[in-house]
Amino acid sequence: MRRCGNGGPSGARRRSRPVYTGAAERGERACYNAALAMVRGSWLGLVVGTALGIISLTADLLGLGGFPGFGWKQAIGTAVAALLVFTCAWRILRRSGRDR
Repeated sequence: MRRCGNGGPSGARRRSRPVYTGAAERGERACYNAALAMVRGSWLGLVVGTALGIISLTADLLGLGGFPGFGWKQAIGTAVAALLVFTCAWRILRRSGRDR
């Protein structure tokens, strides 16, 4: 029976949590890699944060602002967007740095 995980350059194997799904009926062992789901979630957070930042910064131009000028809702939206973008970008870069 094969082991779950990838062989790295040093020959060490990373183990994934085995998940028995339909593969068990065929006598095979399926592997679930949680890292891929985390990276996908980080990319989604990066896109959502970028969109929120663009909408927050251009709310007056889009006609969404109730107050002429940069209001408190725009400031909160921009701060949340920046936090989300930097956090997700850090997670993506950290994960991709380990895989190299």
